[in-house]
Amino acid sequence: MDALLTACIEHSLNSPSVDATVFVASSGVPLQASVSAGVAAMGEWHGGAIEEAAKMLQEGATTKSKSLHETVKEILNTWKNSGKRLPGYGHPTHTDDPRTKRLLEIADQTKVSGIHVKLALEISALTEAIYGKHLILNVDGCIAAIISDMGFDWRLGKGFFIVSRTPGLVAHAYEQMYFEKPYKAPHWSEIQYTGRAERRVPES
Repeated sequence: MDALLTACIEHSLNSPSVDATVFVASSGVPLQASVSAGVAAMGEWHGGAIEEAAKMLQEGATTKSKSLHETVKEILNTWKNSGKRLPGYGHPTHTDDPRTKRLLEIADQTKVSGIHVKLALEISALTEAIYGKHLILNVDGCIAAIISDMGFDWRLGKGFFIVSRTPGLVAHAYEQMYFEKPYKAPHWSEIQYTGRAERRVPES
């Protein structure tokens, strides 16, 4: 549990929750308001993958009539045909997520690894055959597999990310409030109007 919560506690400035926290903290609000803004930024595309991946793995693990290989192929084809991103796999920064490697080692050492971890690794191994490219098991998918083997309901997945990341958000808010210049906002050169062209208002 300590390792799971430590794995997501911080990821530098490269995340929407930190960006939201710093942006709000720069306007002069209390610490709790800044941190709550960061928590509110955790959604389907940021932090939500643990929940979706855990659901996918827990449903896959209950399939008794097929072999593990056939179950994985069915899961991958279903997600590919849906057009949605495969939750818990791939990463915009890491080509080999170091957090995943360490968590899997600890899960093996503590004898937590079970069918869900095995399923998660098999999915990663078959992604190249189905998607045409290898998708690594990222930290979200790894946490999803481990908490599933620990017996947690998939609907608690996002809760793990919220509890884990909040201390990091506190640190970012504190740094912004007391060591950085106030009011972080986009520069005028970064703002571009994309609406309809100017048009004449009809005379009444």
